[in-house]
Amino acid sequence: MILDELKKDLNRKFGLSDIYDEGSTSGRVLYFDIGYGEKFVLFTLPIDKDFDLSLLKYSMPLEVLKESVRRFIEIKAPTGYRIRFLISFDKEDRYNPVISHISKIGKDKILILVNLEETGLGNEKIVINGLDYMSLLKIDKILDENKFRIGKIFRKDGISLAYKTDIKVLEFVSFPNEFKDVLKREFFDKKRVDFIVMFIFTFLKKVFR
Repeated sequence: MILDELKKDLNRKFGLSDIYDEGSTSGRVLYFDIGYGEKFVLFTLPIDKDFDLSLLKYSMPLEVLKESVRRFIEIKAPTGYRIRFLISFDKEDRYNPVISHISKIGKDKILILVNLEETGLGNEKIVINGLDYMSLLKIDKILDENKFRIGKIFRKDGISLAYKTDIKVLEFVSFPNEFKDVLKREFFDKKRVDFIVMFIFTFLKKVFR
């Protein structure tokens, strides 16, 4: 089971002894917290039955997650709130465990959800569905001040997590990228991982400082 392997890998890399494991083989979540506080910033990586680490579209978001964990542990833990990393699996709908976990926490306790799907693939666009006006202003300021080359997009396909929750969501789509579903892991680009993680960290610092 892929979640078992990921749990072992995270323990080995970061010494995370408190990784909670809930659910069954049909719908399951791993989660752990960094920092302390009543409120949460929720990093989520939903995976499904087609998960295959030989493909770039699955391996790169996982690398973004690992680099995010490393930075929060080694460089700067959050202040005043906690980061919860949630890796979920579901055979039917990859978002079901995420939505269920959000209900369990309570929507009022989640400051923002960061969806790591499609991160690190190249041509990332920020999905503006689910972001309020002030968040969008801060994103524009971050992009301008840091010379980040990343665009924004409004999704009309009803796929994004922003359609399925009524909380603030920061997520990405690799567009245009007609090859994203077939590219192999050999196209891995560490610089792309670092770029996306740096943007996410800059955004959180601006919004929650």
